[in-house]
Amino acid sequence: MEADSLSAERARRAQRRPRIRRRRILAAAALRRKDEMKPEPVKQIDRAEHADIYALYERATLAEVRRREIIAAERAPISWHLIYSVPQAERLAEEYLRRIGCEVFIPTWIFKRRLRKKEVERHVPLYRNYVFVGVTGQSFAEIEGCKGVLETVRIAGVPVAIPETIVGDLMLAVELRCFVMDYRTGWVKRVRPGTPAAAFERFRVGEWVKVIEGPFQGHQAQIVMAPKRDHVKVLMSIFGRENQTDMPLDALEPLS
Repeated sequence: MEADSLSAERARRAQRRPRIRRRRILAAAALRRKDEMKPEPVKQIDRAEHADIYALYERATLAEVRRREIIAAERAPISWHLIYSVPQAERLAEEYLRRIGCEVFIPTWIFKRRLRKKEVERHVPLYRNYVFVGVTGQSFAEIEGCKGVLETVRIAGVPVAIPETIVGDLMLAVELRCFVMDYRTGWVKRVRPGTPAAAFERFRVGEWVKVIEGPFQGHQAQIVMAPKRDHVKVLMSIFGRENQTDMPLDALEPLS
């Protein structure tokens, strides 16, 4: 039995030996390839030997910088206008307008929603299908030829010019998140920076509401928990007893 076990062990080692040898060969080949791929050391050039070349390069660099400064100084100031985009294609129009060198600004407000137990923010255009375009020499035919653009907003055939102060004020308001949804009225409002979002919730804890739909239409109830998604928990008197129940937000309205 012992002789059989020894012969079996020798057979297993003999089978393993080619695999081990093959692995070593592959590892050595990989190391050789790695050494071959190493970049050659950069040869240092003596600046004194090529002083004329360096001087020519510096003069060319200074000339290019000066040329760009002249172009920037001669560039016409930005003139802001308004374009009407294809429905839900504001971002597409922005991409192609930037390709031709236009400045683009899309005022947005932040819409928050809960998705898979996480609060997700989405930037929604404040003025749907309208995009502010800063023109720096481009023709309106070129602008209207961009993908996603329908037409330039005009009055009596003349493109409407938007004062730069108004555009700058809107940019600052968007950056400070001054545009919020007032869920009590259903309109987006501009507020002062730092205003708590709870001030604009449709229903607040402790507030009395009226049921306008469903089997309890006409009853009054009190909000006992903050709204979650499309439902809210209310306290309602039913058959002489106070009960807490979930009601859809669309079935309630605040008491005036």
